[in-house]
Amino acid sequence: MKYWKCTVCGYIHEGSEPPEKCPVCGAPREKFEELPEEEGKKAKEEYDAGATKKKDNQEKGENKPDSGKVEPETTVAPSSEQGLVSMLYSQITGLMTKHKAHPISVHFPNGLLPVTVLFLFLSFVLETMGFDRASFYNLVVVALAMPMVFFSGYVDWQVNYKGRMTTVFKHKIAMGLIVTALCYALVIWRFVDPDVAAPGNDSRYVFLAIHIAMLGAAVYAGNLGGKLVFKD
Repeated sequence: MKYWKCTVCGYIHEGSEPPEKCPVCGAPREKFEELPEEEGKKAKEEYDAGATKKKDNQEKGENKPDSGKVEPETTVAPSSEQGLVSMLYSQITGLMTKHKAHPISVHFPNGLLPVTVLFLFLSFVLETMGFDRASFYNLVVVALAMPMVFFSGYVDWQVNYKGRMTTVFKHKIAMGLIVTALCYALVIWRFVDPDVAAPGNDSRYVFLAIHIAMLGAAVYAGNLGGKLVFKD
């Protein structure tokens, strides 16, 4: 018997051929890789055990036996509030996934970061601070957008891919963290030293280099996102 692993979500399929589509994340059969028999058998057992444990935990939560004990009235209100918050969270995240909140929100940094770096580069070439200010304003918008990008991405990851920590997701999360950290660091640096990109400033080229590194991380994250929607 052959074993096939979905490289997107980690699902293990047992059969002579990979499935036409992953039953967990919907990836096409091209996204499956064959595993050696022993490794595949072990991976299949671990995957099935994890899925069974998760299902059992869900059923225990839904069918928790009633002990017959009447709790004090003061404990009912917090439980009701928690249930309301959980319901609202589920509704909001469901709408976010349905209406593609992550692909929409990620277009802000993906679209603005190249312009940010271009304007900064032009300020170096033309030695005018007008382009530097335009670059900084774009960077601030990116910084404001990143919390929504991360939250919507987390929701998609949990809902569509069941939180599987495959190589694609590890790299994508790492790139997102790098972009965010560098973005906030550059915004703070620019606030502390408004003339950091001005001609004659000893740190201006380091400032530009960090911008380019941030853009590179964003490009790689975008490439991984393209793989997740199977456009390659």
